Amino acid sequence: MLYVSSTDKSRTFIKSPSKRAHPPTDLGEMEYIDIDLPTNALGVNFANPDYPLRTKQPYWSSDVMIPREVCQVRLDFEQLDLPLTTVFKVKLNGVVVAPPLTGNNSGQHLIVNVVTAITRPARLELSVSGAPVPTSWSVWLQHNYCFSPALAPEGCMQYNSMLSGRVRSLSVLSTEPTLYAVCLRAPKPTANLISLRTLPDKTIKSCSSFMQVPAGMSLDGKEIPTKVCPRDAVRLTYKVFGPLVLYMMTSSGQHGIDVQYNL
Repeated sequence: MLYVSSTDKSRTFIKSPSKRAHPPTDLGEMEYIDIDLPTNALGVNFANPDYPLRTKQPYWSSDVMIPREVCQVRLDFEQLDLPLTTVFKVKLNGVVVAPPLTGNNSGQHLIVNVVTAITRPARLELSVSGAPVPTSWSVWLQHNYCFSPALAPEGCMQYNSMLSGRVRSLSVLSTEPTLYAVCLRAPKPTANLISLRTLPDKTIKSCSSFMQVPAGMSLDGKEIPTKVCPRDAVRLTYKVFGPLVLYMMTSSGQHGIDVQYNL
């Protein structure tokens, strides 16, 4: 059972198949959702009330109580293209557990580990705040149970196991560079080759945002660069026997690394 609260007492921002009223509390108007969330199903949707249209409001937040048997929560950003004056935050039991995001992060995702939370069930708070300008967003929350093979390896803020896709730097709001790990894992143990191809942006001269990749030697005997900048055109292939970990260093703003991968 999920308990969801909203700061706006007139309406809810959580969309689900089944809803029933719950008495008001200090957190605002409450409702609870009786819904069984399969491991790989889209579960709870945190969206502005008028989505996909924009809503003008300086602050929105919702709380979701995470059951004890859940070890990770995956947040998929169906749409998260925010003005630079607006920020998306994730808190676990009142503590910020992910980089504050702004700008365009549509199509991205985050993995939030809840297994180490001292208080269980854990309270996950999602919020969007900033200047009162028209904004729209849609974030899906999915449970990963502790026994699930879909669990991301420890330390991975992003986890990709699709046959192909893209890895982009998160657009963060921070005065300091943000370091986080992106993990790529082949869907089958026998498919252990992972290819990376950067999509360079030659207009970016700075390397304040970059990607750190495992060191090694290419087939022609050249040393593989471990630091890849946004302007670098690089093709790499790794033979792995577990997840390939890429470390992303991201500075505040819109520009960063863009990589195509194939498993």
